[in-house]
Amino acid sequence: KGTLANPEYARKGFHVIRTWASNLAHLKRVQKYSYDYTIAHKFTTNGIIKIENFIPNFEEFEEDIQKEFKNFPTVVHKRPDNICSSQNKYIAPILNEVYQQIVKAQEIENVLGARLGSPIRRFFTTALLSNTFYQRVYNTPDDNDNQKNLHVDTFFPALKFWWFSQDVSEDDGAFVYVEKSPDQTTEYYNWLYEQSIRICEKNYDDWRLRDHEEGSLRVSEAELERMNLKAKPVEVKKNTLVLGNVGGFHGRGNTKKPFTRNAIHGSIRLTEPYLF
Repeated sequence: KGTLANPEYARKGFHVIRTWASNLAHLKRVQKYSYDYTIAHKFTTNGIIKIENFIPNFEEFEEDIQKEFKNFPTVVHKRPDNICSSQNKYIAPILNEVYQQIVKAQEIENVLGARLGSPIRRFFTTALLSNTFYQRVYNTPDDNDNQKNLHVDTFFPALKFWWFSQDVSEDDGAFVYVEKSPDQTTEYYNWLYEQSIRICEKNYDDWRLRDHEEGSLRVSEAELERMNLKAKPVEVKKNTLVLGNVGGFHGRGNTKKPFTRNAIHGSIRLTEPYLF
């Protein structure tokens, strides 16, 4: 936060340096601790991983799963009444079983280099247990949702994941991701340097909103084009687990018609992103 509040730090490139250093640390972790480097490297560079047919025999439970989702409110964020907890498992027993499978997913452990030892592994397990919830997003066309502005969540690689119980197409407002944006280039660092100075001088475009100043930097389509990047919808089939590196650019998709998207959603961030 200090590097986006101090103009002198920004002009010296401190925010760019810490972004570079945290990405290097992540790369070192996945090189050292991942048991499938191909998957981990894809998360680090491409940024998006889709695992289809995640739950075996999904068709047997599909109807009951859709009914269980209706036990939860239509809200975007985690609340006590939609968190995947021991209390809520009684009103959604089948969804709770899906959640347990997500917690055990080797792909999640792999992309984060979670084999750093038992203390770190416990951290990941605790994060999964406390920060995963039943998400029901009611999406409407052109609703001025600021999450539809393409952005990064933070300056270092971090994981968000969604398990989708239904097909989600571009017209339904599928998650949008800018592939290869975590594989940071000179063009990206030049953009980051300029934006960090603008933030410190409070001279950024109004449409980027306060999220930009708080470190969740917003990017325009024209800026992406100058970085040779392009946003694409992540369309999914039902029973797909999506892992997204939200240190890369992403956003909520705009829908062509009102649509409720049901998912089990969670996130994990390291508390010490420079550790390797």
